[in-house]
Amino acid sequence: MSTRDTWYAYFGITASFDPAEITRRIGMSPTYAVRHGDPGRYTKAVKCSRWELRSRAEETAPIEEHVKDVLDQLDTNKTGFVQHSRELVGTMQLVGFFCEREPGVHFDQETVQRIAEYSLCIDCDFYNYSAKAGSTGQLTNDELRVIGNALNEVCNGINLEGEFGTRMGCTMKEARAVLAKIHALASN
Repeated sequence: MSTRDTWYAYFGITASFDPAEITRRIGMSPTYAVRHGDPGRYTKAVKCSRWELRSRAEETAPIEEHVKDVLDQLDTNKTGFVQHSRELVGTMQLVGFFCEREPGVHFDQETVQRIAEYSLCIDCDFYNYSAKAGSTGQLTNDELRVIGNALNEVCNGINLEGEFGTRMGCTMKEARAVLAKIHALASN
């Protein structure tokens, strides 16, 4: 299964709020929003509200281009985004899926200053799917879907009440990284 390297970035806030109210105040529709308790992308009920604005660049474009595109979108209502980012702890989320090379990120001084103007945290989630990373066999998309559904249920449906690491042999973060990998592979 050959998968090309892809990137994307998004501005996100995760807290207790009404996403519709954030949209109204900012005057821009999110790429994704969900309210606390509603079904999420991978969960039956999300634990916190989310409001996200994703880059519009091609997924094969450099991550720096994605970040600049998100910042350009934020600049359309700078006052509103600065206020909400400071109040609700805004994050510039960087996501990369790699098979062909190891990731590297470089931001020029102007981009760093723009990120700082919004008081953004930076969170990088980079996943290595190369053969060097330990790929040992091929699974069909149906097999990946079955494994993904089971792992999704363990991560998001069943409450293991402090026993997750003991029962699963990994942390919740590690399990969610595997789940993201499975979703990415199954969608190709």
